[in-house]
Amino acid sequence: MTQDDATETWTGTVESLAPDGNGIGTVHERTPDGRPVRRPIFISYVTPGDRIEARVTARKGKCLFGETLRVIEPSPNRVAPYCPHFSVCGGCDLEHIAYDEQLRQKARIITHQLAKAGVTLPHPIAVTAAMERHRYRCRARIAVRFDDRVNAGFRKRRSREIVPVSACWIVTAPILDFITALNVSQPPAGLSGAETELIVVGEKGKIGVLARMDKVPEAHRRALRTWLEDIYAGNRGLIGNVLVDENRSVRALGQVQEHFSYATDGLSFGFSPETFIQANLSTNETLVDQAMRFLLRERDGASMTIIDLYAGIGNLSLPAAKRGARVIAIEGHEASVHIARTNATRNRLDNVLFLHRSTERYLKEWLRHRADGKTHPEHPAADAIIVDPPRTGLSAPARVLLARAGVPRIVYVSCDAATLARDLRHLAPAYRLADIAGIDMFPDISHVETVCLLERS
Repeated sequence: MTQDDATETWTGTVESLAPDGNGIGTVHERTPDGRPVRRPIFISYVTPGDRIEARVTARKGKCLFGETLRVIEPSPNRVAPYCPHFSVCGGCDLEHIAYDEQLRQKARIITHQLAKAGVTLPHPIAVTAAMERHRYRCRARIAVRFDDRVNAGFRKRRSREIVPVSACWIVTAPILDFITALNVSQPPAGLSGAETELIVVGEKGKIGVLARMDKVPEAHRRALRTWLEDIYAGNRGLIGNVLVDENRSVRALGQVQEHFSYATDGLSFGFSPETFIQANLSTNETLVDQAMRFLLRERDGASMTIIDLYAGIGNLSLPAAKRGARVIAIEGHEASVHIARTNATRNRLDNVLFLHRSTERYLKEWLRHRADGKTHPEHPAADAIIVDPPRTGLSAPARVLLARAGVPRIVYVSCDAATLARDLRHLAPAYRLADIAGIDMFPDISHVETVCLLERS
């Protein structure tokens, strides 16, 4: 560390990546009493192996944060980013890192998070590459601001400011075409300074749009609806559905409504802009295959009863049912339950039951029925439980209830290594980690998917 005109600088080598994509280096300092200490410094948009000079921008607790002043010697794993918005737009954060190194760093992140939580790994972790590197993301959140023009795109990293993108290597071509259509549209009168966010899904050349009106001031809603109707009318070849979520009900704008679907594991899954789907549908095949192999290891699916928590539209429930298992699928989002039931019918699977429940409520009911020894079709004895929670992981009550479940195995699908590590720590000692696999659903983005097989201790 050096100090020049009250500006602290650090020169050193970037060692690894943090879960949020920041590079990590080591600062050597001395305490006031002269003891040597080592502190981590976090720096954005650097590559492991880079030797850099950085300016220290903040200190928080034992950690330092900085920004690169110059790259003294680039890492052999540093590559030229291909997007003109990279490091300005917050859509991706690893585009400057060679893909093989991205996979190695994601495996290291999972390993480090589990080790910090005291979780014993059964073997070294490898992360399977994505099926597609570019234009893979078929679901995105678009930020829109109305000034003297429409500014639509993605927010800057750690900022509310919107970058009106003209290029993107992450989202599918229809989603980028939609952003372009927004940016060339006329700003609606009376909305100057207003902002909104749109959920957009793209599939087979069409997109669906969901506007969450409950997050928009009531005085702006009429003008926003009119603008969306004009966008829809002028881009019917691009937009399939425009849905408005207002006052706890979802209704469609326009007259023609199209059905969206994707195929995985030889099954067809209908969905809508208001339901969750995996953002990378090509790599979803890898995810489902890995989950099924863990779920059915050394077992005949036809002999199993499986509970699927956070079931969504049936992305894991239906493949399990296809293999002959009896499946009880639990989902807290009512619209997803309705679509999941339709998906079961369209795939001619009558061995799966979808229930509209929260995970916590269902587990309480299930444990009560099992303790009472009662037979109930919604609360059967189970051979395995699947959990695929949101990025926040399991809630504290869900962790307690799941640890008491006592089923022989749990397959846990996670999209956040930190919350996965926390949950596995709480599930021990009832369950041990028997197998684990990483899957890269998000090339050029620091997120990583993990599939775990837990076995009853």
